[in-house]
Amino acid sequence: MELLRDFGPHPICNRYLTAADAPEFTHPMVIGQCGACGLVQTLDPVPAAELVPAVDWIAYNEPEGHLDAVAETLASLPGLKPGAVCVGVSFKDDTLVARMQQRGFSTWRLEMERDLGITRKGCGVESIQARLDGARAAAITAQRGHADLVIARHILEHAHDLRGFIAAVRALAKPGGYVVFEVPDCTLAFDLKDITTLWEEHTVYFTPATFQGTVATGGAALVNFVIHPYPFENCLVGVTRTDANAMPTTMTRETLASEQSRARAFAASLSVRRDELRGYLADFRARHGKVAVLGAGHLACTWIHLVGLAEFIEFLADDNPHKQNHFLPGARLPIRGSASLLTENIKLCLLAVSPEAEPKVIARNCEFVERGGRIASIFPASRNALVIEKPA
Repeated sequence: MELLRDFGPHPICNRYLTAADAPEFTHPMVIGQCGACGLVQTLDPVPAAELVPAVDWIAYNEPEGHLDAVAETLASLPGLKPGAVCVGVSFKDDTLVARMQQRGFSTWRLEMERDLGITRKGCGVESIQARLDGARAAAITAQRGHADLVIARHILEHAHDLRGFIAAVRALAKPGGYVVFEVPDCTLAFDLKDITTLWEEHTVYFTPATFQGTVATGGAALVNFVIHPYPFENCLVGVTRTDANAMPTTMTRETLASEQSRARAFAASLSVRRDELRGYLADFRARHGKVAVLGAGHLACTWIHLVGLAEFIEFLADDNPHKQNHFLPGARLPIRGSASLLTENIKLCLLAVSPEAEPKVIARNCEFVERGGRIASIFPASRNALVIEKPA
């Protein structure tokens, strides 16, 4: 395992602070890369129990624009007919499972307490991946029966034991059944040196090559693989069949070299990017005025903390009333409503909202722009990305 970067203590982004000086749990964020398969991964994952939100209003959304196409692909798989049983592993699968129900499938989803023995409130995929193992899968199928189709969207990247989790999910399907894995594609983020792709809740960071290799290493043979494009982060969807066992394959020398080059360049760029951003914001504050960030989610938390920007930012603006009057983990900056952009005379507003939501957010803050405020995105792939011009 090659060490790429040790960021030191990192906060839990869903633990909003009630006071600027409140005690805070942190855990080392250390990123490395497997020398054999090229998979970028967290070397010391945060224990699952520490990732469970302490409040009930934390919500995460995954891309869904491609799900109709995925549903059509799944419905046409050989051997699947109306009445076939489709099972979702987590709440993230609900919308795709609903699409399969509309196509005549009999559907259900794993239940936290009944199937997994999870009674703690607020638990999500971090707890499902920790609890779902081979023995648990066997107990579930003994009671409920095997599924014809199992769906596991955006949970594999949270797994602490990749091979074990893949095997457990596959065990929910009957012989000859199908298992669908969907994960985010980090290729563009790595290429654009976008540090917000890092998150303490993710244990691995897939590219198309490492995703396919990981699934094969877990003993699952892909029968269908599609990259669904999105402006900032593609979705990788792989369909496996339980009776198609894949032998672990060795990544080609050329592909491995490409994965290593990408990851090393990403890690090496972070110090340079840190210096650029800190220098730019210090100069902007001195020349033009105050800076704030709009969007107080995990993307902002990661960006501000890992780059070390808290000293240049006045506050976080967020219109989620639950977040207001709290403080951002790590940075310990106050969170206020977006009206504060005007009342606090902010001159630069940096967007850390969902990239797809940027146009609507900018439109809602047109008065800020009309009064001379500037809006830019923290995401390099955005058309609104903050541009730092380098000296000639």
